[in-house]
Amino acid sequence: MEVSKAQENAKLQLALEEIQLQFEETKVSLLKEVEAAKKTAAIVPVVKEVPVVDTVLMEKLTSENEKLKVGNLLCYVFVFLLLTKDFKAVENN
Repeated sequence: MEVSKAQENAKLQLALEEIQLQFEETKVSLLKEVEAAKKTAAIVPVVKEVPVVDTVLMEKLTSENEKLKVGNLLCYVFVFLLLTKDFKAVENN
């Protein structure tokens, strides 16, 4: 009986040592993976969005805008002249 208990204890001790060895190997493997992931994360560049400015289009739109401002001003002057002419015509009557 003592011999069988000693053999059983020896088997269990070997099984425990095998599990501890597997645990250590898994732990080392996981630590290596974590370090590799950290290195990879450090290497991956951060992509920043940069607005694209089309200078030709901007110049064209600015020019068009200025033309519209001048056109509007001319329209206001024309209307003003028409109104003042009509006002003077009414005044004269």
